Amino acid sequence: MEVAMLDLLKQPLVAKFLVLLVIWRLWTLGNLLDMIAPGDPVRHYSNLAKQYGDMYLLESLGSRVMILSSLKRTDDLFEKRSNIYSDRPWLPMMCGEMKYNDYFSVMSYSPMWRKQRRKFHANFNQSVVELYHPIILDERVGFVKALLSHPSDYSEHSKRYFTNIIITATYGIKPKGLDDPLVTKPNVTNDGFSIAGRTGAFLVDLVPWLTYVPEWMPGAGWKKVAWYFRETALESRVAPFKLVYDRYKQGIATPCVATRMIENLPDTPLL
Repeated sequence: MEVAMLDLLKQPLVAKFLVLLVIWRLWTLGNLLDMIAPGDPVRHYSNLAKQYGDMYLLESLGSRVMILSSLKRTDDLFEKRSNIYSDRPWLPMMCGEMKYNDYFSVMSYSPMWRKQRRKFHANFNQSVVELYHPIILDERVGFVKALLSHPSDYSEHSKRYFTNIIITATYGIKPKGLDDPLVTKPNVTNDGFSIAGRTGAFLVDLVPWLTYVPEWMPGAGWKKVAWYFRETALESRVAPFKLVYDRYKQGIATPCVATRMIENLPDTPLL
């Protein structure tokens, strides 16, 4: 059997085919191992920058990722040439499977993105931020008291301080604690950003046609992950807004970002 195999490999056509097969495999895989960051991605790509420079391109399976590893390169491309490069790629996992594509931070550069940016600026520019000073002051007092009582729990106090400010300013509702759904749901959504935002974390980002693979197929467990983050993200947006919307219609809503946006909505049932 082994002799027969050796004789076969000596044939010119077979040898050429095997060489082409190896070259094709290496070409399609490309920088796959460099794209998949083991452990800390910041350290991984920083180490690659020492080898390739502060701007380098990784390519594998038809996907390309450019890494910028210096402030100068970032400023040159995204500030000085923002009209050319200020866009965001469509990530099959995050944007397609998890439905995060309508979040401001990953939305493509488009009329909708510009509209969202105007709304964000209208609610968080320097003159409007003064409206949130009472909330910040109230939470600051609570933060200091908690810190004096239990200084070893600094991390938890800090999380509660910033979380309460953000949720109260946005929805006019103060969370009951860090285990409040108003807090836990957005936290899970943020985890989704961290997990799916890592280059190479999910093979579907490198091989987009995998989106058509059914959930029951072996190896398609990532679809369940996508479903979990997709449903949680939907709940984290709809539930608090509906609560504020109902309170607004009853005339008992606390003025906040959500109420100001509701005032500009058409007078038709939304939820």
